[in-house]
Amino acid sequence: MSYGILALAIAAATVSMVPMASPAVAASSGPEAPTSVNLSQAGTLPDLVVNWTYSAKGEAANGAFAELYQVVGGSTNLVTSIKCGDCTTTTFRSLSAGSTYKVTVVPIGDSGSGAPIFSSPFTIQIWCLVGACVSLDATTPIGPANHADSGLLEALYPEDNDQADVKALGTTMYRGTPAPEADGTFNWSAFDVATADGAQTIVDLDDIQKAQNGGSPPTPWSDWTAYSDWVKTTTTELVASGKEIDYWEIYNEPGGDNNFYNAAGYDSETPALLLQQFLVAYDAIKSVDPAAQIVGPDLPYWMDYPNQYTSLYHSFDMVAFLDFAVAHHLQLAALTWHEIVDNYGPEPEENSLLPATLDDHVADARALLAARPSLGHPKIFIDEYGMPEVQKVPGWDVAYLAALTNAGVDSGVRSCWYNDCTEPTLDGLLYNNGKSPLPAYYERLFYNQMSGAMVTTNSSSDSVTALGSFNPTTQTLTSLVGRGVGCSQNLLLCPSTFPYSKRAQPTSVLLTITVPWTSGTAHIALSDFSGANPTLPTGTLNGIPGTAPLFSAGSLAQLFGSLPILPPQAPAIQVSSAAITPNGVGGGSFTVTIPTFADGDAYGLNITH
Repeated sequence: MSYGILALAIAAATVSMVPMASPAVAASSGPEAPTSVNLSQAGTLPDLVVNWTYSAKGEAANGAFAELYQVVGGSTNLVTSIKCGDCTTTTFRSLSAGSTYKVTVVPIGDSGSGAPIFSSPFTIQIWCLVGACVSLDATTPIGPANHADSGLLEALYPEDNDQADVKALGTTMYRGTPAPEADGTFNWSAFDVATADGAQTIVDLDDIQKAQNGGSPPTPWSDWTAYSDWVKTTTTELVASGKEIDYWEIYNEPGGDNNFYNAAGYDSETPALLLQQFLVAYDAIKSVDPAAQIVGPDLPYWMDYPNQYTSLYHSFDMVAFLDFAVAHHLQLAALTWHEIVDNYGPEPEENSLLPATLDDHVADARALLAARPSLGHPKIFIDEYGMPEVQKVPGWDVAYLAALTNAGVDSGVRSCWYNDCTEPTLDGLLYNNGKSPLPAYYERLFYNQMSGAMVTTNSSSDSVTALGSFNPTTQTLTSLVGRGVGCSQNLLLCPSTFPYSKRAQPTSVLLTITVPWTSGTAHIALSDFSGANPTLPTGTLNGIPGTAPLFSAGSLAQLFGSLPILPPQAPAIQVSSAAITPNGVGGGSFTVTIPTFADGDAYGLNITH
């Protein structure tokens, strides 16, 4: 699970968008230059969308570098570059409004990089004159309010308040492993908690194998027959239990050195062997339960070209996996991967820590599936999301929920880190005593209040995000707005090396809300989900104010564990009203201003007529 790659994730968070060397602009024997490259702004965001068309002549392209340059006076300065595989579009995020940019696209083929094409200059327009402008349109639905992204990973136990919390949070998916017992049976207690309130489940097979072999199982490729027999036997036992298993997962984060095998076993691992393992397990599961819904490949990051993480992983990329699935006639219930960070590796795809990056990845995944119609229409599961540095920060959590909602992901499962994976914390929504809520818990309760249909939202800032729903029966608009820049509200896991470790200054946020009402008054209840609690003794840690002086992460953890547990506290609620101005097309609008929106905080809005 995610805690197995924590060191990599923290290392990844040290990478920021900085000037970098050009990969290879000069033409080689590779593909001819693309025939066109076009730039556009991503709505009201300061993001630059790049689209290009490959040449139909000469060597075929199987990927591209897109290089971003800022035009300042008479000079053109390289800002960053993106590499992607099997792609014709990409996005550069969080640029400077009012600044002018150019992009060079360099095609990549089997023989190397080819001839470049240069775009015309493009100036990022300024759409907002305050800190951020956000719009919510209750008249434009984008999908059902089904709480698809409320899934939990592992940290669920039949103790304390977990059963009540799972129900209160509207949990829709639980991903975990029934622990093998000494007598050969399985402990289903966590699954029973999840399914009692209607959550679906994903069972991860490789953790069962690891537990049954004392933490170091034999590699499947050392004896394919033995491995296939083990999968058949285990599947038979799990099915015979009568417990609800909605989806089967063959392995977690394949190819990562997460101490799954011993050193010799890991050294023997190759992408081809991992793909063969998936096929062997797939066939074994189907031989026992032909109706089993199998998901995969559960990659640790979005990877869409070969050797993207060659220095760290033995794994395959998503394109190779899908081509393998086509060749072997596999029918997946869902395509799965993790969204932890996206700026790690020798050539980062997006070089961005922004949760909105997953929108691009989901679009890429759908394009890859559309190009392979024999695969049918698998769902999209992001079955772990959330960086450890920011996961407990309400404003960042809203950013993930907003990105997952906008991308139309079918299921999102929250990651867990460190002890949060082995204690009844609901993946860090509760203190490690399993009883008292942390700030993001209340924000998640608000997410569960959304009903009817999710609605369109837009923002002028990548760090201020929103999602919302409108219920036509109750005539209620329910929305969350969050701000995530720094990680200082998650003190225990906020290193000074994180690109945005210090909290940004408060800013003014203007909300423009469109409703299907042409007159009268909108009644607004604004809930403040502050991430400021719990507070630690005054002082500094890594330059972050408000923390205990000179504490290491370990001693901070000890201190944090010894602090008195704060009682559950409902967020502060402000009640106001606003006159509705008709818009001439059957609806109306009004504005709400949050004058001092703190970094890391989130707000919930319940609006009625």
